[in-house]
Amino acid sequence: MAVPAAIAKSPVVAKVNGEPIYQSEVDAFIADLGDQAKQMSPADLQTRVIDRMIDIKLADEKATAEKFDQDPLVAQRLRNSQMTTIAEAYLERNAKARITDDVLKAKYNDLVKQVTPPEEVHARHILVKTEAEAKDIIKQLDKGGDFEKLAKEKSTDPGSGESGGDLGYFTKDKMVPEFADAAFKMEKGKYSAEPVHSQYGWHVIQVLDKRTQPLPAFEQVKPQLSGLVLQDEERKVVEDMHKEAKIEKFNPDGTPVVNKPAAPAMDTPPVTATPTPAPTPAAPPAPATVAPPAPAKK
Repeated sequence: MAVPAAIAKSPVVAKVNGEPIYQSEVDAFIADLGDQAKQMSPADLQTRVIDRMIDIKLADEKATAEKFDQDPLVAQRLRNSQMTTIAEAYLERNAKARITDDVLKAKYNDLVKQVTPPEEVHARHILVKTEAEAKDIIKQLDKGGDFEKLAKEKSTDPGSGESGGDLGYFTKDKMVPEFADAAFKMEKGKYSAEPVHSQYGWHVIQVLDKRTQPLPAFEQVKPQLSGLVLQDEERKVVEDMHKEAKIEKFNPDGTPVVNKPAAPAMDTPPVTATPTPAPTPAAPPAPATVAPPAPAKK
């Protein structure tokens, strides 16, 4: 079989009885794999795909010699596979051509409307071993002591002590309950009047800010939105083709499929169950780091 010029120009990565396997063939094979397989390291994936293609080449040689391609069932499967591959490529290409920034922004705005972002607190703390130490720190703060300086001097938390106890912004679920409950009840700009105890020791907390967690900007989630919208646009391409086509269906015995007429309207409206609300779509993916990373639960 003649090798297409575009394939022949790529490097040969293996030979089976003198027949080459080209890198472009490996790349095409990988492109059709699921996301789970693509989580492997590129080197491991390359090796496994080449090994698999060697097995396929060997089996193909034997099957060709035994004229398997002339078997009616095999021939039908080949036609189905070719038709499916071409159809999927056509749908994907035409769907992608419909995806514009306006389409993506419409999807983004639709998702944003359905999302309730969680509340966040920006706090810092001083962690010590005893309640007495914590109370002494609060007394120093009452006298005008500098929270950041005290944190650097006294906090036993290695994750935040050097940065003046700063924990950045966090949602309530990111901290242990005792710490989170106290922090979210405090007013912005205040520090705890009493020490807060947790499994890690005694905390003196200061709340610097409160806010609703910001949603990621459109540009940050544009690649993920493209994947979501692609399915919608492929469905629209199919719907348009159906509108332009004359489609007839037949039963296994060859008789036409008769569409059942719609049920007549009832004089008395039927009792309907309370509609089940549609599932809430996922929020646009959050950025990798919304705020300075918080330490392990305190």
